[in-house]
Amino acid sequence: MDWYIWVIIIASIVIVVGVVPLFLVPFFICRHLYFKWFVKTYPEKFLRVCSLPSDKNQQAMWDEGMEYKKIVERYAQDVEITHDNLHLVGIYLDYGRKKTVIIIPGRAESSYYSYYFAPIYEHSSYNVLLIDPRSFGNSEGTYMSAGVLEADDILAWSKFLHEEKGQEGVLFHGICIGGATSILALSKENLPPYLLGAVVEGPFTSFRRMFELRTIQAGHKPFPTCNFLPHFFKKYPKVDIEKHSPKNSIKNVHLPLLYLQAKGDVFALWEEGKAAFDSCPSEKKEFVLFEKGWHSHIRQAETALYDKTVYDFVEKI
Repeated sequence: MDWYIWVIIIASIVIVVGVVPLFLVPFFICRHLYFKWFVKTYPEKFLRVCSLPSDKNQQAMWDEGMEYKKIVERYAQDVEITHDNLHLVGIYLDYGRKKTVIIIPGRAESSYYSYYFAPIYEHSSYNVLLIDPRSFGNSEGTYMSAGVLEADDILAWSKFLHEEKGQEGVLFHGICIGGATSILALSKENLPPYLLGAVVEGPFTSFRRMFELRTIQAGHKPFPTCNFLPHFFKKYPKVDIEKHSPKNSIKNVHLPLLYLQAKGDVFALWEEGKAAFDSCPSEKKEFVLFEKGWHSHIRQAETALYDKTVYDFVEKI
């Protein structure tokens, strides 16, 4: 056998034995994390429970929300819609007003989590709709889509509020992925006139970027594991999280936008959020940077300032 054939054989063996595992191992790690965090793999996963009871701050938010749930029970109505062949459910707090805010929670959270944010609107001019996003809480679905398909879901909820509940205006208040969902929804063309704008807290600029930051915080290197993440979103929920990212979509948002960010947020860096915010063409937009707080916990750290900031903005629009 010619010498160069041996070279090719040996090189092939080196590639198969040495190089291929360098990519296969991160690929399967990413796949494992994808199904663990973003897929409802069994019916009891992602229910209406505290998502992280081991975290005292998360549990405290949950407990406070559950106490508020008891206070407003007389206003609560179970509501539902069918969208994208999914049965989606929520809780409508009807205070008898003509506008409603839809509170969109973060990943792995449900309508019960959103009770924590509802007191902001109790004395405002808004009713409140708390929703279980697709694949979370009591809503149907298997795959979350990083806000891409959820954006159409909240537009369907808005239509329900307008047509079935007689609401003249609908506002979004989203936390983390809920904020990203709000931005993606408001970036669409031919929006109905009853949409008023959004309050977004700590939305990621891109989902892969947040995944990278979480990986770094866990003490691991993001490359090449994080690079495989878009592949799984394309394969399963069939969405392009790179193309349909908040940092791209916000350039098409013209409705009022309140962007809330904490200096201590290590999963959605405020500098990156500010850069995305600056590209938003809305003539009615505000960026508020909180000295205290961290990802999805700004209100817990600065409750009075958070509530006043949101109240003042939403009442103006």
